[in-house]
Amino acid sequence: MGSFIENLVSKTTQYKLQFLICVIITLLCVIFVLLFSEKKDQTILIKKRGVLNCGVEKNLRGFSVLNKNGNWAGFNVDICRSVAISIFGNPEQVQFISNSENKQVSALKDKKIDFLIQNITWTLEKDSFFDFVGVTLYDGLGFMIPTNLGVSSATELDGASVCVKTGTREEVYLAEFFIANKMNYEPVPANSQNNKMQDYKNGYCDVVIANRIELGKRRASFTDSEKHVILPEVISKSPLSIMINQNESLLKDIIQWTLFVLITAEELGITSNNIDRLYKNPNYYIQNFFKTTQILGQKNGMKPNWAYQIIHSIGNYGEIFEKHLGSNTPMGLNRGLNELWTNGGLMYAMPLF
Repeated sequence: MGSFIENLVSKTTQYKLQFLICVIITLLCVIFVLLFSEKKDQTILIKKRGVLNCGVEKNLRGFSVLNKNGNWAGFNVDICRSVAISIFGNPEQVQFISNSENKQVSALKDKKIDFLIQNITWTLEKDSFFDFVGVTLYDGLGFMIPTNLGVSSATELDGASVCVKTGTREEVYLAEFFIANKMNYEPVPANSQNNKMQDYKNGYCDVVIANRIELGKRRASFTDSEKHVILPEVISKSPLSIMINQNESLLKDIIQWTLFVLITAEELGITSNNIDRLYKNPNYYIQNFFKTTQILGQKNGMKPNWAYQIIHSIGNYGEIFEKHLGSNTPMGLNRGLNELWTNGGLMYAMPLF
């Protein structure tokens, strides 16, 4: 009898152990499937589709402009083309989709676009619903003034009249900046951005305040753009980023390292003009740039030689900035905070190795 009970207990324990092992294996399989699908889903869809759907703003001067020949050009366009190279090895395998910002956000949610690069400021509120990838540009409030006034810094604006939109953060930052620098000013209020800029053009104020990119866009639209200068000071924070859906870690990695490669290439002095010559340069850092991106990039779903192709076809970060936004373009923006960290700016790439 005792032997029978012992055998029964032993079998019961064995069954419980087998059941527990089955449960653990099942849970591990579920976790693996969830993690795998979460990481691969959108990138697999992009590759199956054969084209990257990039959400941009139509006719945003300097950033995303559709010309009369049907070709897109601009800073944001070149970022999109760079990501297309990372995924497909071809800057032309990208479709640019433009709508209002609200419609673009809906399109992103519905996965009709893969990511949104539309000069959107990275904030906690937006980050609660979407993910942001890197900073493409550091923007913020600045000042534009006629060149004939001979002013080269916002710290020289004591006593100036300033066109400002009422009921906005512009008023707050404007007041704080002048108080901090112990200067006086006379506000010239306007009830809209267009009216504010028209007041400035009509000479109702000495200087106008707005986000520097907005100032560049407005300056570029002036027939006498060379007679207006955007001062170097930035008096507020507006980091512009790329917005994607949450839980798309592989796509996030691809976009993020595409941005880092653009910045790193500029740090190393690798440009679209010298990359073929530097490809065989014995310099340790330059050689590791090519080798590391080649080996580790493919593990993250990038095409072979993706980093080389990006710089060869598009250029490094500095080249893209100067081509579309720089001081020699109608936008007339200096690098400012968008300079490399080695030159006193905020542009900084994570190390490749």
